[in-house]
Amino acid sequence: MKASRLLFPALVAALAACRPAAPAAEEPLVHTDFDSLVGWVPDAATLRTEQAHSGSYAVRVDEGHEFGLTCNRMLGEASSRRLLGVHVEAWAYRTGEAGGARLGIIVSDPTTNTNVVDAGVDLEAQLPKPGQWYRVQEDITFPPTVQYQHRLTTFLWRSAASAPVYLDDLTITGRY
Repeated sequence: MKASRLLFPALVAALAACRPAAPAAEEPLVHTDFDSLVGWVPDAATLRTEQAHSGSYAVRVDEGHEFGLTCNRMLGEASSRRLLGVHVEAWAYRTGEAGGARLGIIVSDPTTNTNVVDAGVDLEAQLPKPGQWYRVQEDITFPPTVQYQHRLTTFLWRSAASAPVYLDDLTITGRY
């Protein structure tokens, strides 16, 4: 009886150690309100003040600027763990008719110059009316071939939008 009293706590501790670990918390890989970029970027033509969701600046694309500022990071520098994908969240604003502007998300292999992931957030589908800020979000799944040395590139793309489109408060969170 005495031996079973000693074995029971040891058995409970051993079984507790075998349970699966709790899922890892999500980790922000990119977060910007674009205000901190003022003065640091070489071509700030798309960094504008006339519309901002928070702070003073947002990124704008229009007929004269096909692409907004681009964020480009090595996945292994953004996260120490293998990513299954990302959750993209931002605030977007369109000034006119919907035209297909897109928040691009690309994962590329720098050794082969090929895209492993070519995805993004279709802003037209998530901005129902012009003249208002909307929270946009999308989960993007990565294939198992994504590696540490691959590069994550994010950018606002005008695509076929005929009127200016703004983006602010961008956060990309890792999914594990």
